[in-house]
Amino acid sequence: MITLIIGGSGSGKSEFAEEYVSHLAGNAKEGRAMLYYLATMHADDEESRSRIGRHRQMRKGKGFETIEMPVRIERSLSMMENPENGKRKDVERFVLLECLSNLAANEMFDGWTDVRDGWHDPGAVKQRVLKGLFDLDEKSKHLVIVSNLIFDDGVEYDTVTTEYIRFLAELNIAVAKKAQTVIEVVMGLPNVLKGEMYPPCM
Repeated sequence: MITLIIGGSGSGKSEFAEEYVSHLAGNAKEGRAMLYYLATMHADDEESRSRIGRHRQMRKGKGFETIEMPVRIERSLSMMENPENGKRKDVERFVLLECLSNLAANEMFDGWTDVRDGWHDPGAVKQRVLKGLFDLDEKSKHLVIVSNLIFDDGVEYDTVTTEYIRFLAELNIAVAKKAQTVIEVVMGLPNVLKGEMYPPCM
């Protein structure tokens, strides 16, 4: 089951997503829930390191096992599948992917040096990313995916940035179609765009 949580920068979507996954896992039978946090951000500058630090602090004590996976999200499955958790039939896996926007950028520009030489084909990358996400969904009790809304600022960007924005939009649309629930977070408040928020008491 997939829940897509979207919102602008600073909207509170990340904190909401963590609480949402914790509530979902809280409904599992005692000792059965495994919580995973798939972190997709590269820590390659001071701003990203600061954001990573804030996110780590936010989820501290919530029971998440963090897996750093900036590209090839499907590889996280092999890291989860071990005798202590993933291969036990009675364990329910709850996965939070933070976030699709970073994953899209990393995948699109991984190894990229010049738009004329080595730029990954967005169509092929999109299919690979979606396959990884949907494979992850099949092996999880619940997959919560966080993504950014970056499509309404009215700014005209260069060709490469515009291609990335289009690429992320296509990923968001494909995930939203597959998801049972889509929630937009605005100023920390959830607005259900598709399906039903679960648990409804949140």
